[in-house]
Amino acid sequence: MDCRIINYLEKLCIYVAQVAIATFLFLLRFLIVRNQLYIDKAVFKINKLQKDVNFVVYANHQSMLDPAIITASMPFRVIPRLLPFRFFVENSYFRGFMKFMLTILGGFPARYHEQKKYGLDKAKLVLKHNQTVFMFPSGMRTRKHIAKSGIAILAKEPNIYLIPVHINWVSRLSCHVYIGAPISGGINKTPKQLMDYVYKLPAVK
Repeated sequence: MDCRIINYLEKLCIYVAQVAIATFLFLLRFLIVRNQLYIDKAVFKINKLQKDVNFVVYANHQSMLDPAIITASMPFRVIPRLLPFRFFVENSYFRGFMKFMLTILGGFPARYHEQKKYGLDKAKLVLKHNQTVFMFPSGMRTRKHIAKSGIAILAKEPNIYLIPVHINWVSRLSCHVYIGAPISGGINKTPKQLMDYVYKLPAVK
């Protein structure tokens, strides 16, 4: 089968799956984030960007719920432009039923995988097919300010915008989410410089 058809079908299946769980995600946002959400005004304008522009959402990482909370915190009006989301996922999670669920919900292996396209090569491919890449530059759940090189490599890609997000869990059932102004891609920044956008977001409020 033509690779373009395979990529289209993959995108369609993931899009449908993410739309199907949208109600659950928004309920999760209502229960955990509540009114502790800040969204930069520039985020609401991404629908006006040209159609060939794609997005990389990147954030710090403190909880397993971060992907669900952050995607559900995006403004309702821009979500159709961002869908489907594609997530870097630690390889060890691709086992049994979890492997199926992660794949259908947009996950792909972060590191070498003998059966699937993975890592930055996969991320660049899905960007070319108008899908939003979602990544945690730290590569793990941590409160330390660390970042691997992947985000800096994607930042060099043309025709993309980076959307920085800072999520701060104040308890197991409560967190603050800060979604910053999109940053035009095609830039040469270090991982630390890019993560500084994330960690400075609370000061903007």
